[in-house]
Amino acid sequence: MTITEHITAVADFIKENNTYFDKYFPFAEQDEIIGVVNDGYERIFPSDEYGNYFYIRYPHTAQFDTSNSNVIADMAGSIGIKYDLVLVSCVRDADETLLLENLLSTLANYCKGNFRYTKANWGAGAILQELIKIPDSDRVNALQRLPENMQVVSISFTYTIPYVYKALRCIQNPCKNC
Repeated sequence: MTITEHITAVADFIKENNTYFDKYFPFAEQDEIIGVVNDGYERIFPSDEYGNYFYIRYPHTAQFDTSNSNVIADMAGSIGIKYDLVLVSCVRDADETLLLENLLSTLANYCKGNFRYTKANWGAGAILQELIKIPDSDRVNALQRLPENMQVVSISFTYTIPYVYKALRCIQNPCKNC
């Protein structure tokens, strides 16, 4: 499975087991220029358009893990590819503690041993984390766009995916127009 397939599967599992979410975005990114969180097409945070929703934000970087836990015994070579992900949920009239517990339990039931929690934020801490790259003058406007009853919870975690090296005969041309 590719990283996109893994992240999509995690997002689908979260939605399936937390039916109070109306919408989700498996591939969010924090725009380096204007600072908002988007899915490549539209701004998704802050927003009051989607009801109860969540997104998974990830950087376009990865780390390699060569520990024994990521080496597949019967394969000549494998590594773990470690991604730093952030799950952010926005739910109206929610109990933040219960929402955090639900998301922790859901991730634990999906990911099993391939992940490690690194941090959780809620309320103002989660909101400011997501708006950190927005200029100060725009941050106030962005905060005003959030509904007063919207609870925001974020969980930062690393997700390590085993990767088995391909045989040289299986390497494909990555160019679309070659």
